[in-house]
Amino acid sequence: MRIPSYSRYITAHGNAGDAVIALALGPLLAAAEVREDAPVLYKPGGLAHYDFLLQPLRALPRDQRIIVLPNSIDGKVARELAKFPNLHLHCRGRRSLAIARRHGISCELTHDVAFSIDYTPWKREGKGVLRCFRLDRESATNHRPADNRDLSLDAVEAFTPENCTEVADRFIRAIADYAEVETDRLHVGIVAAMLGKKVRLYTGVDHKVREVYEFSLAGFPNVELLDASASHRGAAPKSVIIHQSHRKDRFPGVLRSALGNCQLQEALCPEWEASRENISVRGCSLSHLHALRHHGQDGKPILILEDDAEIIPAHYEEWLGIDQLPPDCGAVLLGGNVHGFKAAEAHPGWYEVYGTFWGSQAVVYNQPVLKGTDFLVNAYIYLASNQIGPAGNGTGLCYEYVLRKALQATGLKLYCRERHAFTTRAELESTRSGTTIPARHASLKLEG
Repeated sequence: MRIPSYSRYITAHGNAGDAVIALALGPLLAAAEVREDAPVLYKPGGLAHYDFLLQPLRALPRDQRIIVLPNSIDGKVARELAKFPNLHLHCRGRRSLAIARRHGISCELTHDVAFSIDYTPWKREGKGVLRCFRLDRESATNHRPADNRDLSLDAVEAFTPENCTEVADRFIRAIADYAEVETDRLHVGIVAAMLGKKVRLYTGVDHKVREVYEFSLAGFPNVELLDASASHRGAAPKSVIIHQSHRKDRFPGVLRSALGNCQLQEALCPEWEASRENISVRGCSLSHLHALRHHGQDGKPILILEDDAEIIPAHYEEWLGIDQLPPDCGAVLLGGNVHGFKAAEAHPGWYEVYGTFWGSQAVVYNQPVLKGTDFLVNAYIYLASNQIGPAGNGTGLCYEYVLRKALQATGLKLYCRERHAFTTRAELESTRSGTTIPARHASLKLEG
């Protein structure tokens, strides 16, 4: 692409892949005229998934002339861009172009700027296979190779042409050391393709990787596009972790890295229910239901976790291997203490939970079935019709009770497996009691 003139360049924090983008921008900006009356240039890359990337844009006057450099967008980003009538967007693929046009945004197709770099100085044969899979919310796979090396996170900064050279050089040289690359990192894939490496590029949770491949990489004989489900552990189920952001002792970084396709949701805590007891009972219920309403709209099973959950890797592998849920399943407990259960004769390997259980730190909601029922309505009715707080009518307001009763009202069942995939971090203090949480059972007590 060519940039005739600009008034200033605005960027935001990014990873080492963004350093490569900034390196590519250097010659383009150097060749352009800097004028006060020229448009503002806004960072290339991707603007979806991370709200902080849009903050500098929101600070600009609505009538500002803006050129958004090659990007991939979703509907949420498009609604933000559409607020600026003098904005022109360069799209890295046809899906983003279609979204932009639907929102009335001036736009055109343009290749990612990383393709404009001359990679000749870095080219060499290389040895071995680089496996570089992302460990954040954009990961659509559960593939976590033992030798995974996420090069993109080696450096994070607000990269500009002035400060990017060292990081970009180190990033490109690291990729050049290998003969083959397996990745779901777009710019790892682009750099590897331009270096002539054999590339197996995996899709992410949205259209970004696929649209850039189809528009810019499909003609490369050394690049193969694979769906995330083609990895040996398959596509990651959509996951949401409920987290109180002020609780640094419960930050679920390890959990997020292990899952893929995972988002954080702030725990709900209305002011009138802000006592320690109500946060852990009413707040738990409201947080689960909110996550289900706002993240479970695609009609696929969704895993909702609380931030005290701890993954049991071997058991989680078993869970990932399950092809389908029982047809009468409304939800599955993947953690907790289950005291009332029986084997489901029609569904070998499954256990119906019919009595008391504690610990809703990991629940899979079977949305393909739930979406056609009044589960959410029932859950809110049970929640609203009980006394606030853990005392009173004996039923409590723990989410375990709400979940079981709401499922029963729909005619669906609550299931679990013999071996739970999650437990609770035993060193944490319970919000409800102020005492240390007892260790959860990792499996059912089936003997006897």
